[in-house]
Amino acid sequence: MSDLNLLSVLVPEDWVTLPGAGTSLSRWSRATAEELAARGRAAGHPMDTKPLRADLKAWAKDSRSRAPLSASLYYPDGFEEALALVEVQVFVPDETLPVITLDWLAETFGASDFGPPEVTRVEVPTGPAVRIRQNLAMESAGRRTPGVLRETLTYGMLPHGSTSAVMLMASWSAPGVAGELEAVVDEIARRLEASV
Repeated sequence: MSDLNLLSVLVPEDWVTLPGAGTSLSRWSRATAEELAARGRAAGHPMDTKPLRADLKAWAKDSRSRAPLSASLYYPDGFEEALALVEVQVFVPDETLPVITLDWLAETFGASDFGPPEVTRVEVPTGPAVRIRQNLAMESAGRRTPGVLRETLTYGMLPHGSTSAVMLMASWSAPGVAGELEAVVDEIARRLEASV
């Protein structure tokens, strides 16, 4: 069990926070798709709620399989598919890993699919952290389709006074949005609050 008793994740207004396990995905995806479509139409984009609802539901089901503490999707105005996912998890030390360190976080969450990850140590208000920027090769949906490049930015944070680690993991596959999304994820990491 984690020694953290408060965890606040603040995302920008154009992000959608996924519901917890007790929420009906059908009702939530219907209501959220209507809100996103209304926002898109107000910005001058024709919107169809059916693909939005399907996308929201698929992302929520996928995220629930990992049981994050928090998960949010980025839907710019006019988009019927999410461009990015951010999830927050807490890792607790145990018998196999009595102390969680920044080095362990960097080694465990870094991959070398397209060369070594860019790993930097940073200080965020929550505590010392490791920032891992990397590109991953994801498997394709079928044998005849190519794999997908998944870009990721992960923060492994050691909150002040805690033995647990907070992981903020962002990923996206859309080309040309890395700079914008990195800036947003950096800001989410700076605004994340965790206390003992």
